[in-house]
Amino acid sequence: MAEKVKAIPVTKIARLAGGQSPTFPLPVDFKLLDGTPAQITLQCKAHKKTEWAAIRDESQRETVRMIFNPEGLAELGLAGELVPDAAPPGDDLVDTAAPQPAASAARALDPLEMALSAIDTNGVLGKVNKALKQDAALVLKFATGWDLEDAFTLEKIGEAENTFGGFIGNALTAYERAVYQGRLGNSD
Repeated sequence: MAEKVKAIPVTKIARLAGGQSPTFPLPVDFKLLDGTPAQITLQCKAHKKTEWAAIRDESQRETVRMIFNPEGLAELGLAGELVPDAAPPGDDLVDTAAPQPAASAARALDPLEMALSAIDTNGVLGKVNKALKQDAALVLKFATGWDLEDAFTLEKIGEAENTFGGFIGNALTAYERAVYQGRLGNSD
């Protein structure tokens, strides 16, 4: 009969950790564009479950802020009031004798200009670039390096995801399995 492993008293856990977050290698599997399996090993910080949960929550807050940005027009450089060129047809309440704002005081925004500016900033390419940067920044919250010759930077992590779609998602899944379930590699 196997001897039962004794639990470690809570008072000793702090001593075991020594106030340091250990690091560990984390293999991340993904596929190349032709379907060939590939693997990159990340060097990762061992966050506590609660620390990692707080980091993920803040990342979600950033995503929500990005989607529901109340300063969206200001970000597009389109802040200000919309000034119509003329009164809508059939609007009897418009006082044509009243002084109109000077052109310099109010800027009329051309709907086409607004739409094109919105695409430049919030179109598919703009959203993909923002997401790549945000996701790569999240990887930098838990990983400190990798086994590639390329520098381990925000830009290179984003490039890896851009080239091999799913790399960051696989890295997050592998890291969360390690943190939340204590699983590394194939140790299910």
